[in-house]
Amino acid sequence: MVKEVDARIAVITLADGIEGVLKAADISRERTEDVTKVLRPNDEVEVKIVGVDNRSRDLKLSIRAKEEQEETEALSDYQESSSPSSTNLGELLKQQLEKRDD
Repeated sequence: MVKEVDARIAVITLADGIEGVLKAADISRERTEDVTKVLRPNDEVEVKIVGVDNRSRDLKLSIRAKEEQEETEALSDYQESSSPSSTNLGELLKQQLEKRDD
């Protein structure tokens, strides 16, 4: 849930006492000039943890990275389900020869 918002970042509460920072550049693929125009306090958002800031010890969060990961996984699942699992050149040639003999 969004806890605080300013023009450049949003502070997101992940769980009791666990917070992370979502920068404007990590909200979407489109350029976000002002986070306050996209997010408001108490908005529910789904994010991915993309790192930890070593100096401030803040969790770095990203909506964009989560969406890109979901898109990549969906594409991979589609490719696996739509491609023949055991077809090779030899099998294709054999099928063509059998069709020609019939």
